Amino acid sequence: MTGKRRVQAVLTGVACSVFFTTASSAVKRVVTCNPGSQVSLAVWVYFSDKSIESSDAEVVSPRALARRRAAGFSEADRTDHAIASRYLRGVEAAGGRLRHCFKWENAASFDLPAGALLQVKLLPFVKKTELVGNYRRTTAAPAAKRLRRMVLNAGSYGTAFEQLAMLALPQAHEYLWHLHPGDGPAKGVRIAFFDSGFRLDHRCFRHLHIRDAIKGTWDFIDRDSTVADPDSVAGSSAHPFSGNDVHGTEVLSLVAAYDPPHYCGSAWGADFLLARTEDTYFDSSTGLEHEAHVEEDNWAAAVVWAESLGVDIISSSLGYRYDFQDTIIIERENGMSDTVVDYQKNDLDGRTTIVSRAARGAAERGVLIVNAAGNEQNDGDTSLSAPADVEGVIAVGSVNGNGSLSPFSSLGPSADGRLKPDVVAPGQQIYLPDIRSPGSNAYTSTNSGTSFSTPFVTGVCALIRQSFPLITAQQVREKLYRSCRFLPGQTMADYRFGRGIPDALRSCMQWDDEVFLSAIDTGGKPLVNATIISSNSSVLGSTTEEGTAVFRLPGEKPAAVAIIHGERMREVTIDSTPCRKEVVPCSLVVLVRTERGKPIPFVTVWYRSDGVERTATGDSLGNAVITGFFPLPIVFTAAKTGYIRSDTIRAHLGEQRGMQTLYLRATRRPLFEVYPTVVRRSRGDRLMVRFAKEDDGTTTDRRVNVSVRTVNGALVWKRDTTTDGTTVTLQWNGICTGDKSRTAPGIYFLMLFCEEERHRAKFIIAE
Repeated sequence: MTGKRRVQAVLTGVACSVFFTTASSAVKRVVTCNPGSQVSLAVWVYFSDKSIESSDAEVVSPRALARRRAAGFSEADRTDHAIASRYLRGVEAAGGRLRHCFKWENAASFDLPAGALLQVKLLPFVKKTELVGNYRRTTAAPAAKRLRRMVLNAGSYGTAFEQLAMLALPQAHEYLWHLHPGDGPAKGVRIAFFDSGFRLDHRCFRHLHIRDAIKGTWDFIDRDSTVADPDSVAGSSAHPFSGNDVHGTEVLSLVAAYDPPHYCGSAWGADFLLARTEDTYFDSSTGLEHEAHVEEDNWAAAVVWAESLGVDIISSSLGYRYDFQDTIIIERENGMSDTVVDYQKNDLDGRTTIVSRAARGAAERGVLIVNAAGNEQNDGDTSLSAPADVEGVIAVGSVNGNGSLSPFSSLGPSADGRLKPDVVAPGQQIYLPDIRSPGSNAYTSTNSGTSFSTPFVTGVCALIRQSFPLITAQQVREKLYRSCRFLPGQTMADYRFGRGIPDALRSCMQWDDEVFLSAIDTGGKPLVNATIISSNSSVLGSTTEEGTAVFRLPGEKPAAVAIIHGERMREVTIDSTPCRKEVVPCSLVVLVRTERGKPIPFVTVWYRSDGVERTATGDSLGNAVITGFFPLPIVFTAAKTGYIRSDTIRAHLGEQRGMQTLYLRATRRPLFEVYPTVVRRSRGDRLMVRFAKEDDGTTTDRRVNVSVRTVNGALVWKRDTTTDGTTVTLQWNGICTGDKSRTAPGIYFLMLFCEEERHRAKFIIAE
């Protein structure tokens, strides 16, 4: 049965009738609008036939024709013929603006005034019209479609954010989104990982299976495609090989993980090749980790394998130098040969070990290799591991979260005096997924070593490759090195930090005059849709929903740009380019004090800006902070129970942090009375003292010190008590505190101290 319902809608003040006709599962929408309505609709127009003027099919590529033939598609099909141009001109004459042509169905989409829809429907060559549909997915959107709302803010990276932010990787992700909307970071880049195994059942790798991102796996020990724990020990947790794949999986996660808002890696949009080259295990009988020179052959074979599959980057958190259980013969350049167990420092020249030679061969073929520098700092200078000693290999050292060199990170130079390590990255107490709990959303496991510094730099290189897909591996290295900044205490490239820590954003920027600007509002949220203009009023760009904008600023520096949001504007100075500029709210600190300068805690400050009244609460020190995104005039006042509301003060939120002081007067003044002024001993007079502390809105007891002193300052009498703001009454009978004698006639002073308050009164003792 067909049901029909009518919905009355109003579009910008123009009434439109929208009919939804439901027949079985099909839904048809027909729109009729008042004649003359200029409301714009996106409309599909289907034409009745292909005109004779389009008798020849448009050219398609040989690749497309071959694919069609394989699918059995008829080459005589007329759907490739162009839409008649006179039909398109006819719709445009009725007021339509062409959007896209869809020749396979002889249709085109137009932006059309609603009032002209009926005119178009009546054209003789128009078969039918339909609104351009707005579709809503009923299933979860693919990972690439979720990126914009899920990963471009600090909260979406989870525990990984701080370690990624040290290399400006989140900002680089946002920048690349501007260049390639919808693409994951490093999309189109192929990265190979070599390690002791990879376990891909953790939830952070789920997206790799969904988009078929694992392009090849090979186990160079077991000679099969399974790269998890060795086949022979599957399910045997007591075997020394058990858990052998944890290290490689953790390293891989720092690049490939994608599980927002819990955790994200540095280049999860890439494709991956995984090679198991290591069968290292812990020998409980010797207390040593088993290492064999044959693993170097596996590593070299993996390089050839990955290169043949078109890899762009090889990331290796492996190094070869110590703890071998077998020997190897090394042929020296002088024609002599040595049989060695462990490599010596003079072997780390980038040409001696087999892994170094394999790495050199791959580099010559255009493959970029990123390798851990090693964890042997205790061995002093030239404590690298191969193949980090190769000139074309990026050797990565480790720093902690403060930028200090990790105590294990190996030192340069290479044996022949070249700069090593090349760069550093965070590698100490790095947050990782718990690989042994594949379904967990906890990412609080930690590990340390240059193994974990390496994938951060791998991710940066992959982003550079995405940003500049046509450059060579050597040019990628140059961009990486130029972006580096020195660490605390580093003044030049050295054998500890290399060139410093890379900045992923700067290394990906397309132009030398480019600016990446991010702005947050008063509430700490991204400032959306703010317009950025130059000093000559040219529009440079606008901020996205993440509060970021990318624009070019040619000319000499420094230069100023203005950020306009609604009625407000803020000027920002750009000192040099390319650069990253962060714009944060302005602030004004309001100090609320008593008339004597004492802080009044937890006071409320009312302020008005842009016609809106807001409040700020002071802290325990009597300081309240007023913030706003743009410099703007404000008026403010303060009040608290027990005090008279302050005067209203006018101020201006400037780009620099400002400060203003408000003074409040208590509703009850402090009470201090001393009487009589002449105390006559003959009448038995007593000196009376009444005191009440200034009301500051609190009930905390305060200590009160009262004393009587001579004109020379000598102590005659003393009394200590407390007050909570209520009146304190004391009396003195004229007896000295020390020897209990009667005080001699003369002039005296009564002194009272209560915190910052000081009171004094003169009186006379007479016979």
